[in-house]
Amino acid sequence: MRSAKWRLNSLGILCLHAASCSSATSSLSSLNSAIQVIMVGAYTAPDEAAGNGDPKFIEFTLNSVVLKSDDGDLAVFDDDPTDFRIISRESLIAEKDLTDQEALTYSGAEVTFAGGVTIGGRYEDDMTATIAAPTATYQTAITVEKAKTIKLLVKAKWRNIITRDDDAQTEEATAPSLEIVRTD
Repeated sequence: MRSAKWRLNSLGILCLHAASCSSATSSLSSLNSAIQVIMVGAYTAPDEAAGNGDPKFIEFTLNSVVLKSDDGDLAVFDDDPTDFRIISRESLIAEKDLTDQEALTYSGAEVTFAGGVTIGGRYEDDMTATIAAPTATYQTAITVEKAKTIKLLVKAKWRNIITRDDDAQTEEATAPSLEIVRTD
């Protein structure tokens, strides 16, 4: 297991570094237009999953979140890469005030992670894997509406990505796949 200390910030986001904890603190009012990117470990199997177990957590590094437009993309998250520990409950990983973008329409969104992840199972908490497609894409138009929060949910499909031998108490893991759905 990593020797770094994890911290829980004011939004309940589990962060690896103090700087990433403070940058995720919400300052948004319910009267603002905004976007929130939420992530969860989903009990859906990726196509290539052939194991017999699910992880307890996966550590991801978020590189960027972008709203796509022919007129120019809008960075929702473009800070230094930030590490997050994802579990089976939703966690806010990025948000941005979009009040200045009201009435604009974007063609979709992209959430990009580093390819390497660390996976924690029942017996091993430092298994590594590489995500084949570390950019999750949402390809439906997004219009920023007044005083409305756009919520994008990134699902890390992790069902059966661990091959577990309970007798030997060993595990091997493959990478999850990623999917984005809109939940607002």
